[in-house]
This record gives sequence, C-alpha cells and structure tokens, in this order.
Amino acid sequence: MKSAEKASNTKRRPTHSKVLAAVFIAAIFYIGSATFPQAVSKAYAFIRYDKTHDVQEFRLDLSGSYTGMLDFGGAFLHDKGTFIDLNGLMARVMGQRYMNDTVKLDNGHLIYYPNPVREFDESIAQMAKFSGKQREKGKGFLFVLAPNQVPMNEDIVPAGYEDFSNWNADILLYGLRENGVPVLDLREQMIEEGIGWHEAFFMTDHHWKPETGFWAYAKIVEWLERAGLAGPVDPMYTDIGGHDIHIY
Repeated sequence: MKSAEKASNTKRRPTHSKVLAAVFIAAIFYIGSATFPQAVSKAYAFIRYDKTHDVQEFRLDLSGSYTGMLDFGGAFLHDKGTFIDLNGLMARVMGQRYMNDTVKLDNGHLIYYPNPVREFDESIAQMAKFSGKQREKGKGFLFVLAPNQVPMNEDIVPAGYEDFSNWNADILLYGLRENGVPVLDLREQMIEEGIGWHEAFFMTDHHWKPETGFWAYAKIVEWLERAGLAGPVDPMYTDIGGHDIHIY
C-alpha cells in the first residue's frame, strides 16, 4: 500500500520541463495582457483611418523617424526594455544560443549567423589585377585582413553551429598571396602579440573596441614603413601610451 502511494506521489511531482513550460506560458500571458489595450487602440485607430485626415503615426517619415504600430520605441509597446530583458532571461534559462540571426559564442560574444563557405575566385582575380596596375604606376598596395569575432586559434562556436569566417579568410588570403598581392593578416598579429579576441571586440556587435582599432592602425603604419611605402612616422602618433583615454 505504501509503495503504491509513493508511486502515485512520484507521478504527480512536477518535472523541470513542466516548470519551464509553466513559466513560459505565464510570461506570454503577462506580455499579452500588458500590450493588449495598446494593440486594440492602435488597431481601432487604423480601421477608422480615412484619406481626408493626415495620421502621422501610420506614415513612414523619410527624414528618418517613424512612430506607429511597428515602432517599439513608441507608445505601442510600453517599457520595451523590460520585455527585451525578459526575452533574454528566458533564452538563458532555456539554454537558447540562437536568436534573430545571431549566435552566442562560448565566450559570451554575439556573431551574425549563418556565415557559410563563399567563393572568392572573382574577388582574387580583380584584386590581383588592381594590385598589378598599382605596381605598374610605381605605387604601393596592401590588402589588410581585419579579424572578426571568431578566433582562428580557439574553438568557441557552440555545438551544432558552424562558422566559416576564418575558413573563408584563409582561402582569400591564400589566393591573393599566390597572385603576388601584399597581405597583412591582423589575425596572425593578434596571436603573435597575445591579444585575445574577447578583449578586442565589443560583446554585442561586430565592432572593434577603439583600442583595437588604434592597434590595427599602428600595425598598418609599421608595415608601410618596413616596405618603404611611408616615411618614418613619429612614434607619438602610433603609441597609444602617449594619448589620454577617457572611458564614458
């Protein structure tokens, strides 16, 4: 009798997945309840719209501003920041790594996805042609490869996803070098100097940090000096230590 009662209690115990499902349904209900009145109001105004009235909130302003149903910065979705945070929290709880064409790497950074294998034959041919014309005119030429957020020396892409950004970069550089195009691979420079990708980029977009951009500029100047394409540059212009840095 006791074993039967124990089995019955075990069956009634909520599982982890059921708890997550309940939380998800509650969140959806809350979001729907919070935005339903605004949605009804906007929909009613849209139905009553006629061409004799200029309803600015439903027109696209070519000057760059837009206010209306699809503008999450407007009154349609109140306190949008809270909903964005809730959405991110739900993704974390559920272990979701992909959202809105973006994948979260193991180091916490976000990258655009997908990044498939690409063809570079035409690009290599055109770049080699352009570089050759520059040489014929007695001018220098340099192709600089800027790194992206996926390191070439670390495997931080989550399981189930593939990123071919470094593969593509290697194919492109190989073709350029084979055709005599001078190349500066900043990925290799980062590895040589021990600069980590996680510290070189902002976490939530593809941009370098200002310090990384300055470092890359100094590397380009250094290459041009060695190649005799630029005269000696005063170190004050390439040494970040000689500049005042203000963090806001």
